[in-house]
Amino acid sequence: MLLVTTALEETWQDSEHILFLGEWCKLYNQKLKWEKIDHSVAPFHWDDRKKFKKDYNYLKSFHNRLLIALTDTLNSHHNVEFSSRYWQILLDPWLMSYVSVLFDHWECIRMLFENGDINDIETILPNSLDNIKPPFSYVEFANELLLDEWHYVVFSKIIDKYYKDKCNILRINFTSSNKVVDDLSLYKKISWKRSIVNFYDYCAGKFIRKSKVVFLVPYFKLLTFIKINFIIGQIPRFFRNEFSFNNKSMKINCNEYEKSGRKEVVINMQTQSLFEEFVCSEILENIPSTLIEKYKILSDYVGNINIQTKVIITANSHWGDPVAKAWMAEQTNNKVKLIIAEHGGSFPAYKELFNFEENISDYKITWFKPYHKKHIRLPPSKLVSIAGWWTNKAWNHPLRSSCSIIGHEIPRYVTRAMFYPMASQGKSVFDLTMKFYENLSADIKKHVLVKPNKDCGWNSRSRFNDLLGKDRVGPAVSMSLSSIFFRSKIIVCTYPETTFSEAMASGVPTILFYSKEFNERNEVVNPLLKVLIESKIVFHDPIEAAFHLNSVWHNPFQWWNSSKVINARSEFMNSALDLDKNWANKWKLFLDSVT
Repeated sequence: MLLVTTALEETWQDSEHILFLGEWCKLYNQKLKWEKIDHSVAPFHWDDRKKFKKDYNYLKSFHNRLLIALTDTLNSHHNVEFSSRYWQILLDPWLMSYVSVLFDHWECIRMLFENGDINDIETILPNSLDNIKPPFSYVEFANELLLDEWHYVVFSKIIDKYYKDKCNILRINFTSSNKVVDDLSLYKKISWKRSIVNFYDYCAGKFIRKSKVVFLVPYFKLLTFIKINFIIGQIPRFFRNEFSFNNKSMKINCNEYEKSGRKEVVINMQTQSLFEEFVCSEILENIPSTLIEKYKILSDYVGNINIQTKVIITANSHWGDPVAKAWMAEQTNNKVKLIIAEHGGSFPAYKELFNFEENISDYKITWFKPYHKKHIRLPPSKLVSIAGWWTNKAWNHPLRSSCSIIGHEIPRYVTRAMFYPMASQGKSVFDLTMKFYENLSADIKKHVLVKPNKDCGWNSRSRFNDLLGKDRVGPAVSMSLSSIFFRSKIIVCTYPETTFSEAMASGVPTILFYSKEFNERNEVVNPLLKVLIESKIVFHDPIEAAFHLNSVWHNPFQWWNSSKVINARSEFMNSALDLDKNWANKWKLFLDSVT
């Protein structure tokens, strides 16, 4: 029996039987090949949700211990004395993602060899295991996690170091295609509209160096962004020029990594398991170069950014913008307040992100009612442009004829520990959607329009095309959500996240179905969910959702505008989506209080 850990076909050989480590090994465009092979798929260890909750708590604790150890390591290596908060702004979300992915891969292999009933197994490993170069930043790392090569090397390292006595190992020449990106420019593709904004911002930056509040990618639409700045008494700035950086001195080739002293960096941490030993043996080879080789250049650059402020508000710069992250870390060290605004929301997950955003911020602006001491609820910046337009009543329109299904797709591999579908569970999202479609009436099927999510490896678009026909999928691919909502008679959401909130805000009749098993929600959501389930807006069974849609399709507004459903929709707005027409005043009161 041959163990195959990824979808890389060069690791497949003729065998009486192939054991795929997970569904991620079976690419849809390879279907004709693997369907002909006698194969089985190992169970995914996090299908056991009790195990996942236990593992999540462990990983959160391990992440925090690593953060403390890396704070000492990086302070010592760079001869500085910064706090754990400073380094967490720079390390996360890379660190929380890294430990989660390595643990998942560790458990996949461990449980297969230690708990599985397998004999005479062989697998194919690369001749060299030094195929992973450190990423430039979190963004590059996240992109690498969508590819098979990175995962193949990690799986191979675990087998080679800890389980090679339990299997027969064959070797192949293998070279990873991942490349280190050495460009700090954040705005490479510039439209004419952005060019105008950049020119204005460049001119404004010549005269305006002081802002009470610095907004970094806050997700306001342009007019609402201008409005909120004027209301708090400052001229709008976008700070594009300050945080765009491309310098030839940042470019180093792979041969210079050893010269930069990476191999001299040491992490001192008391490990408690073989897994932790494995992480500590790997982490310093994989930590982004913005924290090792390029840290000094980056630190010097942000030290010369001449912006004076009291408060920084960002919706996502703290995730993938290395320049902004370094500047924010420096500013928080100087007592500037950091406020994180959620860039999306609906029903909060059971637990999320190891509390990364709460840990690094002074306040977190949320869509849902606060359930953490740092939470402040305000009308969401992303949707305040339609605040005041929402109404309890909704009416039919002759152009609204589609049953619009908003698809969802997740990466094939684990990218972080989260209470959403992960890895092999991603296939279940597609399967639930098809089960819903199959139970729709023939009349509704004629009006179905599917908008697949972007391809993360499951190739949902091709799957939908093959099963439903291109006429049900093709027209929606290039359409914006707002365009789809406008032509929808009913909107069908397949995951409990931002799109559902946007659909509810549109006023168009909307239903949501999702797997309760793989989408555990925070307990603060339970009262609202109960109301929405009773009103037949939210379902956990796609067949029940389809039967409901069959019953209301002829006149969905009779259901949607009933007193019970209107009350449920109002409760959603009260709890999860504040679209108060006085949004600007609410924001002003909060910003005045923190400045």
